[in-house]
Amino acid sequence: MSSIDGVGEAYASGLSDNGIRSLGDLVGIDPRRRIGNIPAIKLREFQAKARLVTRLRVSPSSLEPFADQSVSQFLGESPEDLVRPGVTLKSGQRLQETLMDLQIALGNAQLRQITLGDLMNA
Repeated sequence: MSSIDGVGEAYASGLSDNGIRSLGDLVGIDPRRRIGNIPAIKLREFQAKARLVTRLRVSPSSLEPFADQSVSQFLGESPEDLVRPGVTLKSGQRLQETLMDLQIALGNAQLRQITLGDLMNA
């Protein structure tokens, strides 16, 4: 929950105190519901970001060649540098485009910490 950009400890605590402990929980709430001290517009923002993450569809096998890279490192690569056995320029570009939604939804600290291997196992 705290991986969502802008949630922070205070909002994460308020969400948790109201039984919202996962991204799926956040996606499923009624956005008109008052939750702690979270402004309604912020709650809608968090919900939209959670939707982006939960709707992300990536084949684990496409992430495998990059498993040791952080999301931040991977997104910062030039598409030409992604080419390797089993990865074409076009497939590398598509994977970067797909994962760019994570830049919107997650904070920079999380993008530096989460590896593509972590995404494979999620």
